[in-house]
Amino acid sequence: MIPAQQSLQPTVNKLPLHQNQLYQQTLHFSFVFCTFLGMELRLKISWSSMMVIVCRLNQSWRRPRKR
Repeated sequence: MIPAQQSLQPTVNKLPLHQNQLYQQTLHFSFVFCTFLGMELRLKISWSSMMVIVCRLNQSWRRPRKR
């Protein structure tokens, strides 16, 4: 278990059951959302870098052909 979750656990146990479940679901959703957002950002960064590399390659390939 993650240390941060261990420190949160006692406060969770004090809550009523339905609130506890809601809290767990919210925690899970936020975690999934954050990881998804991180993946999206990584994909966008990799895509933009790929496009930059492709553009540079195209420029370097076109120059000799023009001459």
